[in-house]
Amino acid sequence: MRHENISIGTGSPLDVFPDTLRERVGSLARRLGKPSEYVLIDLVESALARRNQVASEYKTSEDMPHWSSHGDDDLVDPKEASHRMKLSVSTLAKMRCKGDGPPYIKLGSRSVYYKVRDVDAYLSDRQFQSTSEE
Repeated sequence: MRHENISIGTGSPLDVFPDTLRERVGSLARRLGKPSEYVLIDLVESALARRNQVASEYKTSEDMPHWSSHGDDDLVDPKEASHRMKLSVSTLAKMRCKGDGPPYIKLGSRSVYYKVRDVDAYLSDRQFQSTSEE
């Protein structure tokens, strides 16, 4: 990883973190024999790389069953419904809270599912020919 020509401004980038995190980064830096700022940069870069890796795993079509393989009454989870609707899972969750998304089924205290027909109907209801129809 590159660390040359790093502009850290006034003070340490670690100043914005709680004392416990500063202590842990400092301890790790001493063990690695690197300045704390470089260790922090390495940690942030690896966290961002991991986040991007996880995000890309959720966005690949190969991971999703083909929508056409489902019957109208089949249930799909929010991940698959959001993929079909081209929305994030969190956007779909917010739509459930506001009541402006497709109808959903809740099984137990946490399990949320959508009927394939409801997702398709929701998308069809939002199809327009011109902006004057909205």
